[in-house]
Amino acid sequence: MEILYAKWLFDGKKLLNGVGCVISNDAVVDLLPINIAKKTYPEATVKDYGEGVLFSGFVNAHTHIELSDIKIEPYLGFVKWLEMIIETKSQVRETQTDEVIKKAINTLIESGVCAVADVSNTLKSCSYLKKIPRPIVFFENYSLRKKQAQEKIAYIEANIDNIKQTCKVKIYVTAHSVYSTHEDLLAYTMLKSNPRLANDLFSFHFLESEFENMFVNSRGGLFEMLSNKGLIENQLHFSSALEYIKSLGNIKKGLFVHCVHIKPDEIEYLKSIGASIVIAPRSNYYISKSMPNLELLKNSGINVAIGTDSLASNWDLSIINELKFLYKHNSHIDPAYFFEIATTGGYRALNLNIGFKKGFYAYPFFMKTTTNAPLEEILQ
Repeated sequence: MEILYAKWLFDGKKLLNGVGCVISNDAVVDLLPINIAKKTYPEATVKDYGEGVLFSGFVNAHTHIELSDIKIEPYLGFVKWLEMIIETKSQVRETQTDEVIKKAINTLIESGVCAVADVSNTLKSCSYLKKIPRPIVFFENYSLRKKQAQEKIAYIEANIDNIKQTCKVKIYVTAHSVYSTHEDLLAYTMLKSNPRLANDLFSFHFLESEFENMFVNSRGGLFEMLSNKGLIENQLHFSSALEYIKSLGNIKKGLFVHCVHIKPDEIEYLKSIGASIVIAPRSNYYISKSMPNLELLKNSGINVAIGTDSLASNWDLSIINELKFLYKHNSHIDPAYFFEIATTGGYRALNLNIGFKKGFYAYPFFMKTTTNAPLEEILQ
């Protein structure tokens, strides 16, 4: 048993001063003022981190480790960037090595990540993600063609149990987006009525681009690009991406990723189904110099988490650098909120019992500070 102590402890929403966390095998036993903790648990070893902030571990709630060997130039705009991704991924990438994946995962660990939601088409990262205490993999599938979508569903049905057993990390089946996935495959992964995946989450790219609402009405630059590549089989006629999603049926809880172009009424709908929004601000800026409206999301009360996306659309995978960038563009917002979305927001989004709470688990990460405004100091 240990008592973890630093001058400051971030409890997932606010800073506490002079508090010790009693921990045994990563599980939180108690949270008490340090003097009381020492008296109450005299047999415990005290680990004093000193001047700085102790966090229970950060969450990178959206990344694509398998894209770590792809680098697309920044500021192309979404349609051009996506076209470059399609062309690059269609090539056989024989140069990808295990070292690329290992390096990416080490970056996550070095920035204090204790839980990650990695989106993967190949599941190649699974065996390496076990270095992180709480890894989750979203097994992503897509195809706009009905035949291929049905084949993917059949493959999942036949193989998912074996995949989960072989990969030995928590795996959820998911679809990519409205502009890449046939409605049959969307419904299979997103609806509560699906008995095979009834208790699962999904991670869904949503309103990352202003072209998504146009796409579901069969117009706009995104529709034209994918159509020219012969990837579109049927035309859609919906007023918005959300209306298209709602037309599928009763959607279960999930992660809606990016939401750069989301509106207040759309946020309210996501709240009503218990969904979380995962933002990846540097990725949005890297691709098209756009940003999620953090103040809108915060004021709405919806659960918000944060991720880095991939090295194909970001400068690095450091969750701390992600928070610094977000704060630079939203410095009027309380610094505690940035660390809340990187901890509590991520825990809630991924259904993880992590945090400085009795019975929960903590994977302490310490950051040295020297002022009495330590969170602001870190973000600056």
